[in-house]
Amino acid sequence: MTVAEKVSESLGIDWTKQNDLEEVLLKYRHVFEESKQAASPLPIGGNTQVVGLPADGYDPPGGLAVTITGWGLTATTNQSPPFMLMKVDITVIDRASCVARFGATDRMICAGEAGRSTCYGDSGGPLVSGGTQVGIVSLGREYCDTDGGVYTTVGNLRSWITAAAGV
Repeated sequence: MTVAEKVSESLGIDWTKQNDLEEVLLKYRHVFEESKQAASPLPIGGNTQVVGLPADGYDPPGGLAVTITGWGLTATTNQSPPFMLMKVDITVIDRASCVARFGATDRMICAGEAGRSTCYGDSGGPLVSGGTQVGIVSLGREYCDTDGGVYTTVGNLRSWITAAAGV
């Protein structure tokens, strides 16, 4: 059993379902409610920037230029996590290809290509277009350097974000 499977089992969440992120948010809503206010403000500037959120229901189109950032591996094998935050500029994969290649649902988008994608350790990170976060790193292939990745669509969570965080 993998670490992810053990964590999924202990939390009682089926990570293979389309609503995996929503299940976590609902199951641990009290944690999010208690942590709405940061203990101290984050310094904005330099490498720390505020991102905007898309409109409710926004579905990023195929070909949209996006950027992913993360601390995950840069290849599937023989790698250690990087010491610096990594980023790569990629594009959103059209919906039909996303469904065919990854079995994605309408709550997911796909982006990237072989050698330009997310990998182990990047989950939960942002997928940003311009100054707007359009996705959240969710899953990818077992060998992450062979294809793009799958992201939760932030536009589908917008109403929940507004209700939970007031933004």
